Amino acid sequence: LGCCIYARVSTDEQAERDLSIPFQLERCRYYAQGKSWEVVKDFVDAGESAKTDRRPQFQKMISSARAKEFDIILVHKLDRFARNDYDFVIYEKELADLGIRLESVTEPGDNSTPAGYISRRIMQVISSWYSKNLAVEVKKGMQRKVEIGGWPKPAPMGYINKRDGNKAWIEVDTWYGPFITKAFDEMAIGKWTLDEWADQAYSLGYKTREGSRIRKQTWSKIFHNRFYLGETWLKEGDPPVRGNHEPLVSENTFAKVQEVLKEHDKHKQHTWRHKY
Repeated sequence: LGCCIYARVSTDEQAERDLSIPFQLERCRYYAQGKSWEVVKDFVDAGESAKTDRRPQFQKMISSARAKEFDIILVHKLDRFARNDYDFVIYEKELADLGIRLESVTEPGDNSTPAGYISRRIMQVISSWYSKNLAVEVKKGMQRKVEIGGWPKPAPMGYINKRDGNKAWIEVDTWYGPFITKAFDEMAIGKWTLDEWADQAYSLGYKTREGSRIRKQTWSKIFHNRFYLGETWLKEGDPPVRGNHEPLVSENTFAKVQEVLKEHDKHKQHTWRHKY
């Protein structure tokens, strides 16, 4: 019988460090060898969550299954295949209709028997519960971090994320930080439009990581971002709290910039005439 191996890790950090992909592939190959299955293909999703089926290699594997390129899909654990209840059942049923078995190294069982079926359903439900519970616990941790002035997300332009062991904090970027302060000061004067300021910033050497012009939409977000006032929050709409990071702009300057941006918006308004 021919089989494919599907391996997955859920975070970019795991993807970069190869923390578990080689292990999954090794255990799956060893298991397939013991069953005398021929491994015809590997599909690896690095840094992809199993809470959705929108995974590039997963979809390629399903397409290959529809083309009957193998008889078995082998995973190290069933939660590598899917953690979403709906996705798991739908794809497992489609594979069964195609005559393709889904097998697990660590959770073997004959899904065609009543005992094997209920065992798989229980394992799948536990996996789904774990995923949902982990999301709740992560959110609690992020909320707690915000309450004590932390920022649980990537720092915006002008700041950098720093980490030392389990300790994480935000520092001012020595290159972009002072320029963000200057940008607010310049915009508060009222002599620049967003387009003009985007051109000015680019001419001064301030670019995206890819080396291109920072778009006016990005500058608009920067000028509306209260993080530069030293505030922090978990999601939009939450009341902000005083953050532990150093502010890059004063309340007075920030307020002036908001007024300038409002004036720009007024000038953009058009009168629409319709013929009825």
